[in-house]
Amino acid sequence: MKLIILGKDDLDKLLTTRELMESMRNAFIDLVEGRSIVPQRSVFSLMNEWWGVMPSLSDFFVTKIVNVIPRNREKSIPATNGLVILFSRENGLPMAIIDGTTLTAMRTAATSLLTVELIRGKVLGKVGFIGSGLQAIYHLRMMTEEFKVEEILAIERRGTEKLREIANEKGIKFSVVHPHELLKESEVIFALTTSKTPVVLGSYLHNSHVVSIGVVTKDSRELDDEAIRRANLVIVDNLKACLEETGDINQTYGKILSKEKVIELGYALKEGVNTSGITIFKSVGNPIQDNYASKLAFLKAKERGAGKEIEL
Repeated sequence: MKLIILGKDDLDKLLTTRELMESMRNAFIDLVEGRSIVPQRSVFSLMNEWWGVMPSLSDFFVTKIVNVIPRNREKSIPATNGLVILFSRENGLPMAIIDGTTLTAMRTAATSLLTVELIRGKVLGKVGFIGSGLQAIYHLRMMTEEFKVEEILAIERRGTEKLREIANEKGIKFSVVHPHELLKESEVIFALTTSKTPVVLGSYLHNSHVVSIGVVTKDSRELDDEAIRRANLVIVDNLKACLEETGDINQTYGKILSKEKVIELGYALKEGVNTSGITIFKSVGNPIQDNYASKLAFLKAKERGAGKEIEL
């Protein structure tokens, strides 16, 4: 059997931000309309490690094996690593093996940017980054391809200079500021950390759209109670998964977070939203993102003859 291997460089060349954003839009709308299937994923945490196996079914069957190892940051290794395998629906043969680390970063950023476009449009003022790892790099790089941004605010930490380089390449002003100033001044905030305690403090927020993707365990919080309480709208990628996998939702839903304020992303994209003030997008990731992103990458690779073909 023949398979295509797609690595980081292949994905960077094949996938554009707008294509990925539209692919993620279709993924989440198809999910809530029942045109795709996402079985229960298997995840567990052990000794400050998080591991997951994530299957999904649409035009292809796709599964991702992924982990989050926060201590990797000390060795300049991505905290999130994984592999994606794509199978034919017609005959069940494996068709492609894809770098899950890069694909995860790209599909996550594309989904985050969908919510920014939905809530704030494509012309932005100051955008704050809490976190400076691989997710931050792809969020910033892809945002600058599709959005007009006045200024990037960041917190001094390892990796911040890489964000500055990206901003400088795009001619965007870049400032390192105190965390409280970032929260006060940013129109959009990307929280992309592995912190177990809140990094987004609601008392400092001023009509911001907050994207929080960094916490995937029930005992961890990236958003404090005040941020949750003050939000007029909380978009989640999948409510069931967020209730099971992140303290930001598990500890607050039906308590300080009114159920009426919560909407799943597929419905928000399908029906639209009408809101102002503080808004939040909380994501733990959904296998359907990997399915649609890997399908896009595989079909484009076949069309262009990209990637490396191997025979098993």
